[in-house]
Amino acid sequence: MLKFVDEMHMHAGFYEKGFDLEGIFLKVHKKDIWCLFFNFHDFNIKISNESKYPKVEQFGCLVEIVQITEAEFTDEIANNIFIDFLKSESII
Repeated sequence: MLKFVDEMHMHAGFYEKGFDLEGIFLKVHKKDIWCLFFNFHDFNIKISNESKYPKVEQFGCLVEIVQITEAEFTDEIANNIFIDFLKSESII
């Protein structure tokens, strides 16, 4: 089980073309790893392969794991990763 740093998170969003979608990145404790969570149900999104993503009850589905330092991880990078995920699942 991954342990996250409670005070270390970053929101990523897509707010174009009529969408208002948001994911959250959580930092793994003592590692340069960030995990992106997205809750399909919060946004009434259904995809056929949702079961491939592990669910963590309070955060949603773990959809991406990124190895990057805290200093390198910017809002722009977070948003680009999130948008790439949304595109890969044909959500946007």
